Parts: sequence; structure tokens; C-alpha cells
Amino acid sequence: MISPWLDVTVEHDFDNGARVLTTAQTYALLLPISTPVSNSTQTYGRVAGGLSAQVAQNVFINLNGEATFARDNGNDYALTGGVKVVW
Repeated sequence: MISPWLDVTVEHDFDNGARVLTTAQTYALLLPISTPVSNSTQTYGRVAGGLSAQVAQNVFINLNGEATFARDNGNDYALTGGVKVVW
């Protein structure tokens, strides 16, 4: 059985505040790393889609793609795949 999906969205940041991504390594949790992230105030679109296929009774494979459009600073593109095993 093959299950396709498609998602189209319009995105806009209404917060207009500075964004900071904070990360930490598992061996140094008390030493966080703060990275400023650009704060876009524009409106742009995102389209994503993919499919999932059952290849055995408990095994599924999936393939997904995603892209943004109408962004001032360039668009993002992604292609991902995976295997899911259920027991």
C-alpha cells in the first residue's frame, strides 16, 4: 500500500524579535552555545510532500521532499528518506 501526502503553507513571523538558538553537548551541559538566527519578516510559501510504502508486514519506507518559494534571500530545498520497522 502506498500513502502519498502534500502540504502547502504560507509562513510569516509575527513576533519580529531576535531569535537565538541555544544548544549544548551532552558531555558539557553547563556550557551552552548561543547562535543568533536571522529573523525574517517576509511572507513566503512552503510546499512539502512525500509518500510511504509498506514493503513487508512490519516494514515501511518513506521519501519526502520540501521546498520554500518566494523568499527574498533564497529558497530552501530538502529531500529525506527513511525506513520504519514495527515489532
